Amino acid sequence: MLFRQFLLSLSVILFISACSNDDDDDNRDGNSVFLHLVTDAAQVRIEGNDRNYGTLRFEQFSSSVALTEGGYTVDLVEIDQQNLANNETIARDVKFNVRPDRNKFQVIYGAIAQNNAQIASLEMARDDDFADEDNDENIYFNVTHLYTGANRPDVDIYLARDGADAAEATLQASLSFAETSDEIVIDESSQELIVVLAGTSPSDSANIVYRSGREVIYDAREQAIVLAESVGLESNTIAAYYYAVGFSPEIWRNQLDGETGLVKFVNALVDVEDDITSYLDSVTVSALSDSASATDVAYGSSSEYQEIATGNYRLSFDAGVSTSWSDNLRIGAGVAQTVYFFGDVDQSGPLTAPLKSTDDFRQLSNYASLQLVHLVPGDSDEDAPVVDLHLTKDGFLDASTLIASGLQFGGSVTFYVRNPSQDDTYSLAITRNGQVSTALFTLALDGDASLKSGLSQQFAAIKNSASGAAELVNVSVALP
Repeated sequence: MLFRQFLLSLSVILFISACSNDDDDDNRDGNSVFLHLVTDAAQVRIEGNDRNYGTLRFEQFSSSVALTEGGYTVDLVEIDQQNLANNETIARDVKFNVRPDRNKFQVIYGAIAQNNAQIASLEMARDDDFADEDNDENIYFNVTHLYTGANRPDVDIYLARDGADAAEATLQASLSFAETSDEIVIDESSQELIVVLAGTSPSDSANIVYRSGREVIYDAREQAIVLAESVGLESNTIAAYYYAVGFSPEIWRNQLDGETGLVKFVNALVDVEDDITSYLDSVTVSALSDSASATDVAYGSSSEYQEIATGNYRLSFDAGVSTSWSDNLRIGAGVAQTVYFFGDVDQSGPLTAPLKSTDDFRQLSNYASLQLVHLVPGDSDEDAPVVDLHLTKDGFLDASTLIASGLQFGGSVTFYVRNPSQDDTYSLAITRNGQVSTALFTLALDGDASLKSGLSQQFAAIKNSASGAAELVNVSVALP
């Protein structure tokens, strides 16, 4: 059986070596962060000079990597995790560059269907006085327009200060497709980014194509924002991808007025007291202050998707032990998400913050998409197990069936199966980290859970409320 390289980990780290022919010792390093935004690709690997430079899932940022200054030529390859012989090159001789002592934002974008997957090698705005004691305290960033919807429209970029409405926003830049603004300078970090069709005013909501809602733009040495298509339920959904050196990357979903998004809730909460574990048979969750969206969720299951207007909400929670606990929830236009409640609760509510996951409903014609979340707590005298995930055919389990390794409690992994055969019997299997001889538990992917190209499914590893043993449950829900 063909041995497969392990392509997906909980944290993808991109190791890249320069393709430049210049070996001069005076060459200086720059840094790059890569982002995969090819709208119809599952996982994309960056290859060149017989080297594997790294693999990214859609909307995944790489780590920042030091690279020798110069030019690079690579191929972009869509990966088949189950059979590397089926890997497909989607773009050849793609170029990007690295500048010394600077950070570059290398955005992989385009579409396979349009035969235009490529890399935008973007400069980040730089605060040259960032480390000086007499820093002017201004914040510097730029914006790049890579949004391909509606025939790549020209757009104007506005900012609204904290407390200001759209009519009070100020024009910062006018951009054509693939154009980057000059550096934008602000003196307050709390801002709303508003994008309108070129030549129109944000005072008329009909002109607005994107609103970030209130966000914090950090005081960072270098940073940039990219506008591009996202994982919406329909095409042409727009998002802002924000990267600031020294901070975690962020995705700002569209907060457009009058639009809605979808959310569902999964209950994997347990109540542990005096070493006795009880399972919360019903959890009531509300995403609106008037509880209009309140829903009861049985243990080990998911609610239906609820359609909620875009905006920021407080999740309220009632499991019979507390009604005071709450958490933030942001609804993006045209985006579906799942909120996983898991771990122990006490009189103040859940001890672990819920996991909020954006659901990828891109219909990839050649791939089945699966997400698994590890929500199995440890027993009273031990920590939650670290596990490996396998996808097996006909029950065969060995190192070649490994999909992801080292999954921690509360962690999730998304993977893709290329053209799954209806003649094969697939199963998900969970083993303890590094052990492949025996599965802790398995789930046959048959019936409604069968793998089908173009289908996205979600699974959760939990404890069975009757036996206390670990099990896998399908928490996929049909879109309304």
